[in-house]
Amino acid sequence: ANGYNGIALAGRACAFAQGDQLISNGLCGIDLGEQSSAVLKWARATHNQSHGIQARDSARVDLADCSASNNETSGVALFNAACLDGEDFNMENNGYAGLQSGDECRVTLCRANATNNTSTSVLCFGTSSLVLERSRLTESGGHGVQLAEHCYAVIRDCEVMENKRSAVVFAGQSRGLVQGSTLAHNHQDGLVTADESKVTALENLVRSNGRDGILILSSGHGQLLENQSLKNGRYGLFAGPSSRPLLCDNICSENEMEEIVLETQEARSALRGAGPAQETSQELHPGVTVSVEDGPDLHLPFEPKNLERSMLVALAKHGRLSEAALGKVAKTRRVGGAMENLIDRLNKAGMPIIRHDGQGPEGNIYALKVDTTRQRKTSFTKTETTSIQGRQIC
Repeated sequence: ANGYNGIALAGRACAFAQGDQLISNGLCGIDLGEQSSAVLKWARATHNQSHGIQARDSARVDLADCSASNNETSGVALFNAACLDGEDFNMENNGYAGLQSGDECRVTLCRANATNNTSTSVLCFGTSSLVLERSRLTESGGHGVQLAEHCYAVIRDCEVMENKRSAVVFAGQSRGLVQGSTLAHNHQDGLVTADESKVTALENLVRSNGRDGILILSSGHGQLLENQSLKNGRYGLFAGPSSRPLLCDNICSENEMEEIVLETQEARSALRGAGPAQETSQELHPGVTVSVEDGPDLHLPFEPKNLERSMLVALAKHGRLSEAALGKVAKTRRVGGAMENLIDRLNKAGMPIIRHDGQGPEGNIYALKVDTTRQRKTSFTKTETTSIQGRQIC
């Protein structure tokens, strides 16, 4: 235990350490700077007040069978063109990230394990690059892998599971490949692309995540090929209005709300592996009539999703229902969020036909306005709706 760093290298110095214990130092377990290099084998960096291992200013570190755990900030921190190559490396219980990398740094990890880090298992920013293979990233307090700004990443044959937020997130202008990986049981989404990021996702299993399996919000040309998105809490695949994904041979099945939702007219899809249910789950042209047995027909400016349609039909029949009652009709416990989304879509379309009508022992109560068929100045007949406005749904 030292007041500063356990080991400090600078000025092109080189070191080989085997079996060293870098414990309870005032700053880092080991600090490498100014083009220095180190090879660490069976080393353990733990309970340091800053990072377990820090490399900066074009320094290089090679790790084999090492661990960086229980450090106040990150297990490993790389800055200013530093490089790291590691195999069989454990990063556990660190106060911020298992590994953070930025400023033109390069990271290659094989058979790494990052578990229970407070924020993110692996965080890359700036113009850093990451190659992550056959690794397991689990139970972080944030995302499993988070890439921002101008990063590039290859994530291959990894398991990214049970993280408090999403499994893998590309943001900014980051780019990368995610292949042959399992993204499962994360509290939010499996794979997320945002901003102007461009991602190729190939042959991944994305399942049982709390929200969407694959969430495409970026305007970059992403490619999703031969992925399986199964049993996720909301959508199997959701592509936002500004996205331009190329889809081919993906399988989306048993997702809670919809299998595939494409909200962009520029989406280029080749769903050769999709069944009829997946093909019809895409957004259709505006203007549909939802026919209700023993109730008024509902003339809508958009096609409702399956869950939304079930809730609309139930409200049209009964006029007023609790959240629990709607859940029984729709056969899901996720009524609240779906209903709020539906209300928002209707309000934006100029049809505020559903209102909150108080709260009871079975949750929120929703009511359908009586004059539902008069929300438009001119109501369409069934024939007009079919021929002019789109499709009729029974």
